[in-house]
Amino acid sequence: APMAKEDPGPQPAEGDAPLPAGFIFRCDGATKPECFRYRVLGLPRRRLGAVSRIRRGAALFLYDFDARYLYGPYRADSDGGRDLEPAAFEGRLPAQV
Repeated sequence: APMAKEDPGPQPAEGDAPLPAGFIFRCDGATKPECFRYRVLGLPRRRLGAVSRIRRGAALFLYDFDARYLYGPYRADSDGGRDLEPAAFEGRLPAQV
């Protein structure tokens, strides 16, 4: 009898790099409250390409540099993008999920 194959889950389009299985965001004592208040994780604009590859359901972690503590795992409620919560981080971290 033929062996059943496991479903590998979402796959990138041919020629694309593999989708990340998870992503670690960083915060500090100043940005962590906004992460929890707005339920959003953010990075600087230069990281928009990487954040835009995050898909709904991806595993997310938040590393607090001040406390040296890793929060998570969380699951992305949406695909990553730009300024998903414009009020968060005073616009300094527009690459968001």
